[in-house]
Amino acid sequence: LPDSLTSIGVNAFYGTAYYNDETKWEDYVLYIGNHLIKTDEWEINHAAETEYTIKPGTISIADKAFESCEKLEKITLPESLVSIGNYTFKSCSGLTDMKITQSVTNIGNYAFEVCTGLANIRVDEGNPAYRSENGVLYTKDKSEIKRFPCKKTDTVFAIPSGVTTIADGAFERCWNLTNITIPNGVTDIGNDTFNFCSALKNIIIPEGVTGIGDKVFYGCSDLETVTIPNSVMSIGEYAFSECNKLTKVNYIGDETDWAEIAKGKSYSISDSIIEYCKGISAKRTEDGKIVVKPIKLNSGIIILALYDGNRLAQVQTEKYNGTEITFEPSKAYTYAKVMAWSDIEKLFPECEARVLK
Repeated sequence: LPDSLTSIGVNAFYGTAYYNDETKWEDYVLYIGNHLIKTDEWEINHAAETEYTIKPGTISIADKAFESCEKLEKITLPESLVSIGNYTFKSCSGLTDMKITQSVTNIGNYAFEVCTGLANIRVDEGNPAYRSENGVLYTKDKSEIKRFPCKKTDTVFAIPSGVTTIADGAFERCWNLTNITIPNGVTDIGNDTFNFCSALKNIIIPEGVTGIGDKVFYGCSDLETVTIPNSVMSIGEYAFSECNKLTKVNYIGDETDWAEIAKGKSYSISDSIIEYCKGISAKRTEDGKIVVKPIKLNSGIIILALYDGNRLAQVQTEKYNGTEITFEPSKAYTYAKVMAWSDIEKLFPECEARVLK
């Protein structure tokens, strides 16, 4: 296998003569060239050692290579390592700390899934792709949060401003968290993001999020209320299943908007009371118009602000009396803000601004 190879799937060589040859395995670990293929989790879990150092020169670790190596408390990565596969350390429940070396530029999906003892992830400061802050793993530019360790003792966590992507499974089984703040700028919440965060009580989905993935809040057994903006157009399969205390959904929109959301099998949310809250609905049409609909707002001013990058390019205003308004932007724009104010002179906002990109 060449050193240029950076991805090897689950059980790629299972059952081959090479795999079945005990002499090829080194301390219950199978390598092919500079690639770590698989561990024998039964042998590792029954061995005396609780630490394992991956061979120097190793470039990649295959998907699920260390799955269910529950006894391992420490795994040392070599400076040569480039790629960590999908689900690589899944169910390594004894793992308490992980240091990502400078050379690692790819960490696969769910790499630390069900690592229920993991309290800290550290990243070498010279790593060009990833960083860590207070034990939490991010991409280098902090645009994506990759993993909040399950065993961190924080009960409250605010995802930093500037994060636009929450990786699949980023907070799964973080049993200590009671409150999580999602910043504006996040547009999509991936699959399994908060599943089995059993202490989480309330969550507010910010304006601009368009999709809530599969099993996002699955098993959040203490979740009581959730607030969803009408920018959300899809809710994934079983997103709120096993949320046995979820009794109320605050939806910033009306029944028509709610009916337009593509919903998967979300049994618990179907049993909740849907409270339609004050706000505004704003959507772009295919011909470039922006249609704004006040929701539970009786009268005032709708303001449409168009931006070219961070520069204000144009402002349009219309009075409203609870009816739908159509704006026709005369300039190209990067994003638009739609606001509802009760009085143009006092500049008093009636609800949160809605952002369209």
